[in-house]
Amino acid sequence: AATRTGQIKEVERICRESNCYDAERVKNFLKEAKLADQLPLIIVCDRHDMVHDLVLYLYRNQLQKYIEVFVQKVNAARLPIVVGGLLDVDCSEDAIKQLILNTRGKFDIDELVAEVEKRNRLKLLSHWLETRVQEGATDAATHNAMAKIYIDANNNPDRFLRENPYYDSRVVGKYCEKRDPHFAFLAYERGQCDAELIAVCNENSLFKNLARYLVRRRDYGLWEQVLNEDNQYRRQLIDQ
Repeated sequence: AATRTGQIKEVERICRESNCYDAERVKNFLKEAKLADQLPLIIVCDRHDMVHDLVLYLYRNQLQKYIEVFVQKVNAARLPIVVGGLLDVDCSEDAIKQLILNTRGKFDIDELVAEVEKRNRLKLLSHWLETRVQEGATDAATHNAMAKIYIDANNNPDRFLRENPYYDSRVVGKYCEKRDPHFAFLAYERGQCDAELIAVCNENSLFKNLARYLVRRRDYGLWEQVLNEDNQYRRQLIDQ
């Protein structure tokens, strides 16, 4: 009734506060109503985890300004899934980059990276990540993503992996394992991730690297582990 009489504020209030409506039916009703203000639809979709559907609807109906309203004024935490949805509808990269730059509220950087990474578009975040680093960001999520971009582009990743103090060695090392075990070794070495480093060296016959690492670590327990009679790679390591 509030919708039909144009009482948008009342529609917003009901969508925001009521627990008595069927979210799917209300979402579809609001789409069909084609209100001048999409905020009630945004509220319903945000409350009931229908954000991907919301993004597709707004984009396909040339209502992109409401996507900006959503992440900049309603719920910035939804930015990662919004970006994922925009990539799914082939939104221009420039528009997505601008949306990310203009969103100043808090959102999960790891989640944003995951959304673009699973669509093989990680490079899209390069400029934004570099800006964060220049502004002094030291969080692992930012530097993990930078590491992945350097590795994928083969942009002097050796130096980054050795010198950057902020990335998570286990996260980046795991990312490198199938791409280049040498880079995985560097990441694990930097973080002294002994178990992961030994495993990647064994699996990729990097026994010389492993021997040098063990000498530098000077850890009797590690030597005992790799020289154990049960270690199938023992002979290859000794030969180094």
